[in-house]
Amino acid sequence: MGYRLRVQEDVFSHKVDDGERSAWIFTPGCNFDCEFCGHRANPGAKPESSPELSRATIAEEIDRVLRINRSVKINGGETTLDPERLRFLSSTVKERGGEVIVDTNGSMPQNLLPIVRDGLVDQVEVGFKGLTGGEAIRRSRTGDLELAWNRPLALVRAISEERPKVRVLPTFVVTTSNTDDEFRSAFNMFSDLQGEIYIRINNIFDPYPHQDVFDYYYNGMLKTDSSITEMPREVFDIMVRRVLEEKYFKGVNLTPIPEDELEERFRKLVEEMPRWKGRVILVPNVVAKDMPGQLIKL
Repeated sequence: MGYRLRVQEDVFSHKVDDGERSAWIFTPGCNFDCEFCGHRANPGAKPESSPELSRATIAEEIDRVLRINRSVKINGGETTLDPERLRFLSSTVKERGGEVIVDTNGSMPQNLLPIVRDGLVDQVEVGFKGLTGGEAIRRSRTGDLELAWNRPLALVRAISEERPKVRVLPTFVVTTSNTDDEFRSAFNMFSDLQGEIYIRINNIFDPYPHQDVFDYYYNGMLKTDSSITEMPREVFDIMVRRVLEEKYFKGVNLTPIPEDELEERFRKLVEEMPRWKGRVILVPNVVAKDMPGQLIKL
């Protein structure tokens, strides 16, 4: 028996202790279709694009990456789609002395909570798809308040109450459309919770930070039309970007908040709400996404 996934050793994780390096396991497939997610236009994120690895091979890969990393982040896609796969990955990492970070959209707490209760997870990052329920419904493209809002909230609360030593990071993607009142309201949702609760703010990223998306389309076209080599590669990439933006991201606000403004607004918010001092993590740009040394902790 095996699972489709990819293991990578040189990706950084957004751990609370800034600068911690982490290996990364990508589990393909998702039950959301978030409007700002780069995976929507990335063929490499589809389940059939990931190799099917046996359990023995996965264990060997985890052994390998733990020689140079203390933790493994399991993300996707949606990690909780297959609870058996998630339990296997988490237990394999824990058996080898590693820390487990799980990234989830929070829509299936019934699949994750038993694994957390069994002590197989050290940190859970719950990706809220909006700062309000209405925004989460729209941006997740689910049309379902229960999936996109109520269940993620219930998951954060359940972990904080049942396993208070597990770090929980409610995570929000923000754009120029969001207001300070929305930020304040989001913070207030968690103000009564105890335990290791942190809030992470991701400034929206360019959905095409990686060249492999463009390489995929270039190599695919090259198989049927060799004349494509006569076109400068940068021109081809620009054309692909425009086509994908029109198909997947038309009408979506992908404008990040200017970095200085982002930091200033959240510093003021933390001053206003001292409960969150030292517990807000800003990811100001796409570079900081993979380089925790550039994260801002308020």
